[in-house]
Amino acid sequence: MLETKTENTTQVKGGLAALKFWWLTLFFCLLINGTGWGLVIWKIRPSDLPVYLHYNIYFGVDLIGNWYQLYLYPAGGLLVIVINYLLMFFLYRREYNKSLIYSLGLATIILQAFLLWQILLTLNANI
Repeated sequence: MLETKTENTTQVKGGLAALKFWWLTLFFCLLINGTGWGLVIWKIRPSDLPVYLHYNIYFGVDLIGNWYQLYLYPAGGLLVIVINYLLMFFLYRREYNKSLIYSLGLATIILQAFLLWQILLTLNANI
């Protein structure tokens, strides 16, 4: 009987750690994505002039479009957050391997950091 209680306690602690990790990574992902939204809203104003949408170190500017298309970067990041965190939540509820949950959370943070970097470089090319 004691072993069962110890095993249940271990499972609950591991589950709580995964749930805390879920909330912590969600907070950082939303913070990074919100920074991207804020930068795009702050720097880009509606105009009839085309803006640079993508910059490549080999070819320079390789994609030009309308000002509102710059909002696709943070919107895509937000879509990735929603999909990954719903997947993480369902994996947590089904008690899958916790390392998959941790990997999804860290990959989402890394992707958001790369998207923020892309937004910064694109805005810098436009100014």
